[in-house]
Amino acid sequence: MSAPYPDTTVHRGKVRDLWWLAPGPLLGLLWCQIPDWAPGVFTRWGYWLGLLSLLLFVVALLRLAVRGKVIAQGGPSRLELLLLLAAAVVVMFLMDRDRDPGAARLVVMAQSQGMYLAREVLIPTRAHEIDGVFTLMEGVSQQEGFGLGLVLSLVHDLLRYRPGNILVLSAGGCLLSLLLAQALGKRLGGDRGGRLGALLALAACLLCVFTQLAWDPFPAMALWLLILLLGDIALERRDSLSLGALGAGCLFAWLCGLGAFAGLVYPALLGLFILSRREAFVSKRRLLLCLVSLLPLAVSSVREGHAQVRTDSVRSTLLSRIPPRGFLVVDRLSAFWIVNGIPATTPERARQFPENFAFHIRNHSFDGILVVQRLDRPAGEQGARVLPGEDLGPAYELSPVTVSEQAQRAPLRVGRLGRLHSRAGALSVDKPGVAPGVFPPTPEEARRVLDLYRAQAWSRLP
Repeated sequence: MSAPYPDTTVHRGKVRDLWWLAPGPLLGLLWCQIPDWAPGVFTRWGYWLGLLSLLLFVVALLRLAVRGKVIAQGGPSRLELLLLLAAAVVVMFLMDRDRDPGAARLVVMAQSQGMYLAREVLIPTRAHEIDGVFTLMEGVSQQEGFGLGLVLSLVHDLLRYRPGNILVLSAGGCLLSLLLAQALGKRLGGDRGGRLGALLALAACLLCVFTQLAWDPFPAMALWLLILLLGDIALERRDSLSLGALGAGCLFAWLCGLGAFAGLVYPALLGLFILSRREAFVSKRRLLLCLVSLLPLAVSSVREGHAQVRTDSVRSTLLSRIPPRGFLVVDRLSAFWIVNGIPATTPERARQFPENFAFHIRNHSFDGILVVQRLDRPAGEQGARVLPGEDLGPAYELSPVTVSEQAQRAPLRVGRLGRLHSRAGALSVDKPGVAPGVFPPTPEEARRVLDLYRAQAWSRLP
């Protein structure tokens, strides 16, 4: 009687086996072109298609683990599991929780908020609180790396939305990186190789923490190691279970922004190796393949860590001083405030609709309107000037706000919008005087005026 499932012996791959591997990379390559062909379709349906690809990946992993009996072959012992868990806790304890999020990390947080609140793939650029509900008004589509934002949005669904949930994703990525590095090292070099792989992964995590990279590499590192582990299993088994799981992983790697190497080049190399006439690959060659495949991740981490510009500490300091409700912030990087639950809009909106700002200043809709602008300090010139794209125009009058001594040396300026003015006086927001002899309104009249104000206020939200 034959075994119900394919055995784990190494055998020669056939062309029909690769049909389980090919759809994932090809669909991922096609997926990356959808935002250029139909951006509206990607924004509206990208969340559901991404969720479907993630479910397929999880199902493929469960089939490989249960039916293929992969976990029973090389799982960590209880002591190793406890040590890896303790190492992950130490790494997260050493991480600076108050550091400014880098641009790439902020994109993931903003994407997760858009998918959590609107189920759409977008980065919010304009949001307001309407009747106690924080509502996204506008956003821009962003396809790069939205798979990590999708996973973070699922964390929001489980734990309720908080900006600090990004640390949960980082902690999970750190722990998975240690476990997967141990499992991959154990497959290549036995118990000693597993310990060495876990130590190397721990050293990489500590290096990321102490260098304070602007990019958060833990989730991407975990997914890369999982792809390498599935590739090594596919080289050994060469069956539909392992190749299907690897193909689904390559598709999700495309969605997470790992690039063409993880989603296309690496599975193509594995396909060539599987079709070769060699019956087996020795551990040294498998180890060399894994090390070469890790180079793109290392290069990407260094490039992202040094190229991404962190949000200035002025914003973080100002965030700690702003009350949770009642303020509106005008900033080019409005997503920084929106992910923290503060209403925000862009300078372009302020230049286009100054009458809306005049309406809200006149009616005291907000406790305050803060404007954050980047400054340009040309070499050899005294003083600084606001960058052209962030200047609100001559209709706005700002009063400076001192955030900290460090902020005075930073290339940012924070101002408070006090009034608007124009030559014709149409935008005047001076507080009108109270006419004598006016009786207070009845409750019905006051309610009618309040309803009218709300209708106008919502339609004129900046």
